[in-house]
Amino acid sequence: MTVLRGPVLWPIGPKRLVYLDDGVVAPELPEPLRARRGDPPPEHGLILPAFADWHFHWVQMDIAGAAGGAAPSHKPGLLDWLRDTAWPAEERFADETACRAAAPEAVRRLARVGTAAGSAYGSSHPGSADAFLGAAADGFLCGPAVMTSGDPPALVRPLDAAMAGLESLRLRHGRRLVVSPRFALSCNEDALAALGRFAAEHELLIQTHLSETTDEVATVRSRFKDARDYLDVYERAGLLGRRTLIGHAIHVSDSELERIAGAGATVIHCPTSNRALGSGRMPLERLRKHGVRWVLGSDVGAGPNLCMLDAMSAAMEQHAAAAPLSAAEAFHRATIALPTLLARQTEDGGGCGHRPGAIVVTPPSGVSPNSTDAEEWLGALLADWRAHGRFEVRRVVPWPVT
Repeated sequence: MTVLRGPVLWPIGPKRLVYLDDGVVAPELPEPLRARRGDPPPEHGLILPAFADWHFHWVQMDIAGAAGGAAPSHKPGLLDWLRDTAWPAEERFADETACRAAAPEAVRRLARVGTAAGSAYGSSHPGSADAFLGAAADGFLCGPAVMTSGDPPALVRPLDAAMAGLESLRLRHGRRLVVSPRFALSCNEDALAALGRFAAEHELLIQTHLSETTDEVATVRSRFKDARDYLDVYERAGLLGRRTLIGHAIHVSDSELERIAGAGATVIHCPTSNRALGSGRMPLERLRKHGVRWVLGSDVGAGPNLCMLDAMSAAMEQHAAAAPLSAAEAFHRATIALPTLLARQTEDGGGCGHRPGAIVVTPPSGVSPNSTDAEEWLGALLADWRAHGRFEVRRVVPWPVT
């Protein structure tokens, strides 16, 4: 059994946070326990759950932050961002040698911010997903961003070629492959339906984007005239269910939220990219009202930073007025493991085994080493990040993937 001992700061569900000055964590434990005689020697640092980033584009890491400096009136907007910045960056991943060269550094960058699991988008090239999955630990999933129509021509691939690429990846990586239609505007009805059938046949996760901007929603409405709304485009294709990860969900109706909740899908909230692109605020108060499950993602590269403390801090700031979000709940939603997602336990209590692993970090400044106040410790971590971008990860210990 993997056991770590030392000062422990750990979320137990969305409403409870614990701190132990000398505790132990292990994947088999329901929650951190006080250390006893015979436990291993203490770690040199503060023990936290490892982070899980359930929405990021590993092929956009080199452009992270490119959208963040503009004034609110000059934000690029999603569709312009894709055309001018994201898609050109992804075109170089057509070269499998470039994919294999870039993937190990991407994995190292994730480890440096304490992220031990999550779901990544590649480019539309199968080799991008293959390279990432080959370099990353088992807690990470990935899929090529399927684009069978629309723009840009350099990334669009025929449906038969896209499906052949997915089958090859499935045979190589099994259920670590995520079926990933980029968004409705990159696939027609036939392509979306084929992806839905493929995911269902092989019990694979699905990830896509929904209602990130009003322009996107309007364009989807004009292109898919038979669909009652944006979500219906995915529903009709068999792409909505408990294994579906939905990025953004900002400009959504109550009906859409009710159907997301009823299907058991999970919304991935990406507050830093929403801010960077001027997309709007995810209506957290309405997700809560309708019982929608949600977790956090960095959405790098529109999101500026892979560190999930950045996403936590942004989410707390954005929802302070309309739907206050505590630091403890943000911490919980930044550290949820895949089995917890699939078991629909994101709203429940959950201890050690509900996290993807443990990390050991440099203790934050501004808090007495003798303090036993969990909220004070978490507040100090966030304060160090906000003021100095300080978050030093000394060790990452992924739990075994079950």
